[in-house]
Amino acid sequence: DCFGEDISFSKSETSTASTSSPKTDCSSNQKPSVVLDSMANPEGIDFVPEEGWPEKYWYDMIVAQTGSENSYGYEASLIRVRFNDQAEPQRESKFITGWSNEEEEVLGRPTDIELQPGGVGYIADKKRDAIYKISYQGDLESSTTTASTSTTTTTNQ
Repeated sequence: DCFGEDISFSKSETSTASTSSPKTDCSSNQKPSVVLDSMANPEGIDFVPEEGWPEKYWYDMIVAQTGSENSYGYEASLIRVRFNDQAEPQRESKFITGWSNEEEEVLGRPTDIELQPGGVGYIADKKRDAIYKISYQGDLESSTTTASTSTTTTTNQ
């Protein structure tokens, strides 16, 4: 079995991954379009719809990354993966940050995102048991954007 760029593994009789067995030739497999850093813990993705969002964001992928559980420098954030007209990924950039303070204390861990028509989105935060509502505010022709947020906190009953 193959996954990622060219990593192969075989399952042992106990169904655990083993990297000590002979490698499978993965060269004929299709390579992934986007390779995300597993140490940043990418957990949720969504694609930007047309209605209510600036055209320059349409169909781009937004990825929720919880960041590293240790202080290895992998920041909790949302990243944007831009695509060209042929649906080929072009580059990554930060979309929303701020889940840590200047002392690098983790304040939240975004785990999922849902973007909806009308310029509205929701971000789940597993550290704070919260859902953030984001909305696009601005001129669709302008290159500047402003996000407003509101928080809904849930409690475990």
